[in-house]
Amino acid sequence: MEKFSDSKLWLLFEKLSKKELRQLRNFLRSPFYTRRDDVFRLYEYLRRRREKSSGSPSAEGAFAYTFPDAHYDGLKLRGTMSDLLELIEQYLLSNHFEKGALPAQFALASIYRARGLDKHFQWAMKLLKRKVGRFPYQNADFHNHKLAYQTELMYYQTRSQRTVQLNLQEVSEQMDRQYLAQKLRHACTQLSHQAVYKTEYDFGLLTPVLSKVEEMGFLDIPAIAIYYYCYRFLTEAYSLEFFQAFREQLSSYAIHFPEEERKDLYLLALNFCIRQLNQGSGPFAREAWEIYRIGLKEGFLLDNGNLSRFTFNNIAGIALKLGEISWAAGFIKEYLSFISEEFREATLSLNEARLAYARGNLGQALLLLQDVEYEDLVTNTIARMLLIKIYYQQGETDALSSQLASLENFVRRGSFSRFHKENYLNIARFVKRLASLPPYDDKGRKKLKREIESTGPLSEKEWLIEQLKAR
Repeated sequence: MEKFSDSKLWLLFEKLSKKELRQLRNFLRSPFYTRRDDVFRLYEYLRRRREKSSGSPSAEGAFAYTFPDAHYDGLKLRGTMSDLLELIEQYLLSNHFEKGALPAQFALASIYRARGLDKHFQWAMKLLKRKVGRFPYQNADFHNHKLAYQTELMYYQTRSQRTVQLNLQEVSEQMDRQYLAQKLRHACTQLSHQAVYKTEYDFGLLTPVLSKVEEMGFLDIPAIAIYYYCYRFLTEAYSLEFFQAFREQLSSYAIHFPEEERKDLYLLALNFCIRQLNQGSGPFAREAWEIYRIGLKEGFLLDNGNLSRFTFNNIAGIALKLGEISWAAGFIKEYLSFISEEFREATLSLNEARLAYARGNLGQALLLLQDVEYEDLVTNTIARMLLIKIYYQQGETDALSSQLASLENFVRRGSFSRFHKENYLNIARFVKRLASLPPYDDKGRKKLKREIESTGPLSEKEWLIEQLKAR
């Protein structure tokens, strides 16, 4: 037998709140669900272990408490554990479909319809119409509920009111809304996953019907419009226009979506912006910064009150890239305490160095970079890139050459993705070309500029072109 602490019963029991434990106790005492004393005693044993926090329960301890007058029998204990687990699941389901919840109300209306209780059905449907109308969100779930309402009404009408006008058209139109809202949301999840795992998905019927979304006025529906523009910016080569339309829709209608879905939409957009920036698409820096500011304000970038050092570095880096130096300085000061203490010193040192560099204090930036060892791959690479920029702008040829060689070795040996490896090697290659370019070589400068502009991934494209202009 597996360890009791690894059983499905205990793993579920540990997740129950104190309120749920009290409600479960009453549930198990109801003769409607069970009359088994052994099941209740097993519950009591587990509850007491939870309350005393005296370590994980054992099979022997559970059996002795559940069957006080019997010799240990593992098979008998497993049977009682299985029965208690099943009853806890029944309790959780009854809690989920508590009186007044929409799924329960739909089920009740369906039962009344099937039994031919017209008065009861009409009362239930009146209540449902009011509850669907007051549903707090306008996401795909809202359109699922509207379709369920229209469908239930249609079944009733076709059985008892065949001589009157039926709601068949309303059902058809709501089916279209429900399909598009659900399908577009799922397609955006597929595309986001595809970008990370390089998996190819088939989007089925969505592609041929997509052209009808604008034509038939579906963009007036937030659950469709937001994911439509999301789908477009994830699939179009020139995506900024669609991304901005998406952000505008999200800004206007975010309140009509559940918090978790809202967070997923913002994070999906942020990940897309980061990918675009890595490709050298500068306009997405402003877009990312705007979303980061919303994320800080609404708190969805925090995890249990903590801010990831990687997110912190991204926010500071993008703000500085945009020339928002005062904002970046304020952000570093305000949010440093949200970083886990073990990474706080290195994070401060790195971003103070970036801030000094942005202000033109290259010497101060160099001193700050020497203060702390950067253990993780990403932070280490950011620091190395900053050193390369400083050495290039100071004209420190030997130091630059050494740092470029070190970067190339670091990237080739490190566990970088193919994309990031190619990006950093491209940067090193172009910095070398830039450093060796003779002054006043207009022809060579134009040729190098064309190559920089057409190369990707190249996250430092803007900086390289700026240095090229300065030569």
